[in-house]
Amino acid sequence: MNITISVGTIVKVALTLAALWVFYIVRELALVILSSVVLASAIEPMVVGLTRRGISRTLAVLMIYVLAFVIIIGLVYFLLPPLLVDFGNITASIPERLQSLSDCGKSLSPLGGVAVDIAAPQAERWGRRASSLAAYSLSCSSSLSLSTLRCRKTG
Repeated sequence: MNITISVGTIVKVALTLAALWVFYIVRELALVILSSVVLASAIEPMVVGLTRRGISRTLAVLMIYVLAFVIIIGLVYFLLPPLLVDFGNITASIPERLQSLSDCGKSLSPLGGVAVDIAAPQAERWGRRASSLAAYSLSCSSSLSLSTLRCRKTG
């Protein structure tokens, strides 16, 4: 059994490995460039529409970016606090839900079902962790809201 590998094959493999290594090194730059191209392509129709109305291209791009930034900040400002409150309510109800699941499992046990018995200390520990996480997220949300209000009052 004789295996022969030509010099051309070795060169092709070496060039392929070198190209993969270069792509690996510049992957972050390539991601930034790709994101920039996608973003520029997305706002191009709006820029063209604004330039037809007599607004310079630079001002049109700036207006679109400012509008997008304001929309994103507005969504975060108005949607994050209710989401965190809901998250806190859900995490606070975990011990009750686990207890009702345990009770349901115990009631099915005489019928041949498998009893789901969750130890009370474990349920309480989960509840304390969930409550502390909810309290932390709510405090972060309220501090974010208060700092935004302070900026609005002073600005």
